Amino acid sequence: MMRALILILGLLTGFAAAMVLAGQMSHLRWALGDRLPGWTRSLDADASLLEGQGRLPDADLRWRFAGVDTRGPNWRVTLTGTDWQAQGILRLGGADLRAEALAGLVPGALLETGGSGAFMLDGGALQVVLGDGQILEGSAQGQARALTLDGAVLDGAVSLRVAYGDWGVQP
Repeated sequence: MMRALILILGLLTGFAAAMVLAGQMSHLRWALGDRLPGWTRSLDADASLLEGQGRLPDADLRWRFAGVDTRGPNWRVTLTGTDWQAQGILRLGGADLRAEALAGLVPGALLETGGSGAFMLDGGALQVVLGDGQILEGSAQGQARALTLDGAVLDGAVSLRVAYGDWGVQP
């Protein structure tokens, strides 16, 4: 009986390790088909849980598993667009993702349609819905450089907030 239990436990552990280490988007697409969120179509076929890349609207996405800490697994994520880059630590949170330790340079046009200037990220956290990839809520701190947002031109230290993709100055 004990032998059978050890054998089953070993097989399950091996299967879980194989899924984590060898599971790729091509495998998920084959297994789940149209049940995957639409934004996953732009991820490379060889992307896995440990590392990968893909294309989002106006940005290249790259991630690499960074480790496990007291709050669970986390990944180092980078978004790169034309003349801009942002990075952070990504954590799973049920049906959403949480991006923390934000850093980088983001153009105003990415925050608001018709926006201009730039925002130098130096902290904050965003909650992203897994299903549609929309930013649900969050905040970001940093330095504004002629950043137009909510009809105002911002320069210097500023805190921004976002709710359902709508960015504004945090009171």
